[in-house]
Amino acid sequence: MRLLYPLGLLGLLGIPILIIIYIIKNKYTEQIVPSTYLWKLSEKFLTKKKPITLISGIVSLILQILAVLIVSIIIAQPVITIKNSAKDYCFILDASGSMNFETMDTTRIELGKEKIAELINSSQDGSTYTLIYVGDTSRVVYEKFSDKEKSIELLNNLKATGVTISLDGIVSHVQKYFNENKSLETYLITDKNYTSTNINVVNVSNHEENYAVYNTSTLVDGNNMQVSASVISYESDALLSIEVYVNNELKATKDAVCTKGVVKDFSTYVDVNTYDTLEIRIANDDNLDLDNKEILFNTEKTHAFKTLIVSDRPFYLESIISSVGNTDITVIKRDDYTSSITGFSLYVFDSYTPSALPSDGTVWLFGVSNSIDSSGFSVQDEVLDEAGIAANYPKNSTKVYRTLTNGLIKEQIYVNKYYKYGLYKNFTVLLTHEGNPLIFTGLTDMGTREVVFAFDLHDSNMPLLMDYITLSKNLLDYSFPTILEDSSYICGETVSINVLSNCDSIRVESPNKNVTYLDVSNEVTSFTTTEVGIYNIKVMNGDNETNFSIFVNMPKEEQYSNDSAIILNLQGVKENNYRDGIYDKLIVLFVILAVIYMADWMVYCYEQYQLR
Repeated sequence: MRLLYPLGLLGLLGIPILIIIYIIKNKYTEQIVPSTYLWKLSEKFLTKKKPITLISGIVSLILQILAVLIVSIIIAQPVITIKNSAKDYCFILDASGSMNFETMDTTRIELGKEKIAELINSSQDGSTYTLIYVGDTSRVVYEKFSDKEKSIELLNNLKATGVTISLDGIVSHVQKYFNENKSLETYLITDKNYTSTNINVVNVSNHEENYAVYNTSTLVDGNNMQVSASVISYESDALLSIEVYVNNELKATKDAVCTKGVVKDFSTYVDVNTYDTLEIRIANDDNLDLDNKEILFNTEKTHAFKTLIVSDRPFYLESIISSVGNTDITVIKRDDYTSSITGFSLYVFDSYTPSALPSDGTVWLFGVSNSIDSSGFSVQDEVLDEAGIAANYPKNSTKVYRTLTNGLIKEQIYVNKYYKYGLYKNFTVLLTHEGNPLIFTGLTDMGTREVVFAFDLHDSNMPLLMDYITLSKNLLDYSFPTILEDSSYICGETVSINVLSNCDSIRVESPNKNVTYLDVSNEVTSFTTTEVGIYNIKVMNGDNETNFSIFVNMPKEEQYSNDSAIILNLQGVKENNYRDGIYDKLIVLFVILAVIYMADWMVYCYEQYQLR
């Protein structure tokens, strides 16, 4: 036996102090009596009771000494050392999407956490615990903890995500622990079929029943719409009842006969040709409801824009924008434009230099002859060549450049006249001549998108080329970015969001009501999905609010229990050289003995001397 805090025994110095106080204290008090008779009578009474008084004093002293002794031992905390009994544990907790399976009103991850808590509670005091969480992120929750209660408390806060995981990097990390201590006890808590010779694999899967639906699509046929999807029953043959909801109203029900593990494709018709929300749902009950439905959202209604063209010769611009863009076009003469005109998503200035740039929309500038504040460039010289100036596409590997030039044949473009611009902001240059930018895009000082042509379209052959259509479409997509490309994703995928001009904030709310605000300082922002269900996205642009919803489905890999065994091993031979454990519950024994001792003395004194 040893003491964790030996200095606590300094409290035993109180025992001799109590004895000294008991010896030197005055045991008599003077009293004044009225007569000799009373004195004699009092002396006779005191003589008779003197043994009892003496014993009662000793009992008091013994109890005081015992109290000091017990307190000192409690502070010193005596423990018993148990050789080679304490272990170092490393727990790897699989928090992938399949750990959401339910069995008997509990999930697989809860079963896994119960197993870890059981191992911690049953371990010898003096053991240490390391917990690695593998979900949407892989992280060490705690490392070499020795506090059992705190270890279990942090464990209980963990939840399963909706993503699929890989353990390759985790095993490499655990290998470092194993290299330091070949006696490390490693436990992998999972529902996958892993095998190992030196990792204890605890599989919490019971091959529960599960049905899933995915690959939902629509096809409009006149006034009707064909809805198609794929369904599967993973553990048994089943007759599945498939329900189709349009705008939360049940429109169709169809049965699908499924063979175990075989994908079943089905389709049905509904009497609508458009929708806000369309949901495919499996009505049958199973053990994982996260993959029993899939929802499509119609985002087209939020992507309509208004365009203002300021031009005296708008034919080329009006025809191309109306043919490739989803926008309402307003055309005015250059003399009719004033800076008080607002409310458009796109402003096109054709060979016209406004006194100031609009601040509420994207700007296209063609052949601007004078510098404009906040534009990000300055006008320097005019370059003329009636024979034609050949334009070139620069070498550029940025994402924006690749997007804007996507699909171009890159036909030869000639211009007769252009303006030399000096760029003092970071623009993406699409076309050049001798290093001078002819077409470039970027952001103004006000944060709005800007497309600049250094020439008038009428001074070039561009409107006669096939690339004119493709480039215009790309530039319109850039100017009128689809905020969301799709409304359906797989958990773990990254959702890219195009940031509109003057966007104030983008708020993302997950299915579990976790709220995130995205960075809107760049043209594109993104977030990674980690939960299955509906994400709500709110885009704030001044006083305008635009709301989107996307549905995130579970990865197919997480919808069933994999029967193929995956081997995971730590390099090296496991040893059994454990650390010394401790037993520190002796304090309970001391308290019990003290109570018994005091009770015994009280009973003895009562019986012998009838003390009350």
